[in-house]
Amino acid sequence: RCLEPALEQVRSVLPATVNPQLPGLVQVSRPQTRCALGDFGAAAAHADEADRLAARHEIPLVAVFTTWFRAESADDYRAAGSMLDGAGMPGLTDGLLPLALHTAGEPGQNCGPYEPWVRGIPVSPPRDPMAEVLWCLAARAAVERGDRAAAAKARAALRPAAGEYAANGLVNMGPIRDVLAGLDRYIDV
Repeated sequence: RCLEPALEQVRSVLPATVNPQLPGLVQVSRPQTRCALGDFGAAAAHADEADRLAARHEIPLVAVFTTWFRAESADDYRAAGSMLDGAGMPGLTDGLLPLALHTAGEPGQNCGPYEPWVRGIPVSPPRDPMAEVLWCLAARAAVERGDRAAAAKARAALRPAAGEYAANGLVNMGPIRDVLAGLDRYIDV
């Protein structure tokens, strides 16, 4: 649901001479959608296809996204994070690796622009592919701090996505229904 504006933006900024790369760039966005729906098999197939298109059309940045998609452990995230150096993607470079490590059970690093949600500061995340991940982080932090109001705010924000995963092809926090169940137990005590 968040991809169409981003895809339109990509189409609008790519010059006509670069448009042969567009299939690979569009393909790399598909794992994000499939991850949010919990369809990880299809997401993997889309990532494989994105890699094939990237090789054919010489689009090296696709590997950044597909490597992040395939990361499952803190070591995998570190390897994916090393690909961000010099990739020219400041929106990913700033805080993504510490955030991924935090979700993989290695908290303690400053998560840059994601820090408010890691700390549970009750601010609404932007409506982008990170939204559900950030709401889940805010929910976790609210419960840890004993803040029922912040937990209730996170629960209200996550309810519309109850059948989805807090996953976007970069970070995966699992089924949102599990987070909601935990919030229900915490808030309704």
